[in-house]
Amino acid sequence: MSKTKKLTIVQMNDSHAYFDIHQEMFWEGDHVVYRKAGGYARIAALVKQIRADSPDCLYCDCGDTFQGTFPAQKTLGKVLIPILNLMGIDAMTAHWEFAYGPEVFQQRVAELNYPMLAINIFDKVTNKP
Repeated sequence: MSKTKKLTIVQMNDSHAYFDIHQEMFWEGDHVVYRKAGGYARIAALVKQIRADSPDCLYCDCGDTFQGTFPAQKTLGKVLIPILNLMGIDAMTAHWEFAYGPEVFQQRVAELNYPMLAINIFDKVTNKP
């Protein structure tokens, strides 16, 4: 008899460096509604609760994280690193994380305490992934 196991996958994406809860526009059918969204403390609390209920949980940041607000733009995303490293993220895939160029991207990745995955890039000098 095979044993099955439940895996809960939590995805965060398009946070665009919004540190605090903010109003965000959403489409519901054919009309627009505004709801509270974001806020890294709020997201971390939600993920903590999910993990308490589902210990086998994979938490991924799917990108659009390092840019979008003035503090992030001013620091080329560096201001987010201490916050992200405290959120219990298991892995990340990039989207707009390349906005500041490849060198800054490599710096930000090196500062994270979790891996960057499956982003289909290669080094132009070595022609290696």
